[in-house]
Amino acid sequence: MPDPLRVGLRFDSSPELSRIAWYGRGPQESYADRKTGAAIGLYSGTLASQYHDYVRPQEGGNKTDVRWFKLTTDTGAGLRVTGKQPLSVNALAFPYEDLYLRKHGEWHSSDIEAHGNGSVLIDAVQSGVGGDTSWSLEGRPLVKYRVPLRALNYSFTINPVGN
Repeated sequence: MPDPLRVGLRFDSSPELSRIAWYGRGPQESYADRKTGAAIGLYSGTLASQYHDYVRPQEGGNKTDVRWFKLTTDTGAGLRVTGKQPLSVNALAFPYEDLYLRKHGEWHSSDIEAHGNGSVLIDAVQSGVGGDTSWSLEGRPLVKYRVPLRALNYSFTINPVGN
């Protein structure tokens, strides 16, 4: 079997949950092999501003070493997720399916905007992005940044916040 790209949980979020705050690496996106320039700290912003506008739609906006994060409305109501261990988290203001691969030239990141339910991914582990030598199969992440094929446990709690 090939290495999995991530191991975790994905769920939809209400469009009213438009703000994010987190304690982890930031403020920009980070990945297992792309995080030395992202300091651990407290960060916040709109959900819509977390996705990086690459030339073509692809994974973007991930945060690593997240101890907790909150998704809230403009008035502060929402939920808080706290990991028993540091998590890899991605919260998007649009359905994750918007990132699925399509025919060349058919879909651009500039076409992606907040609509419908958002997507929240809470991962125990996610593969690095690779590309150290190329973006082909030879450009896979280094072995130490891949997800090993073995049993894995992780946990987190979800609690309401605000009114």
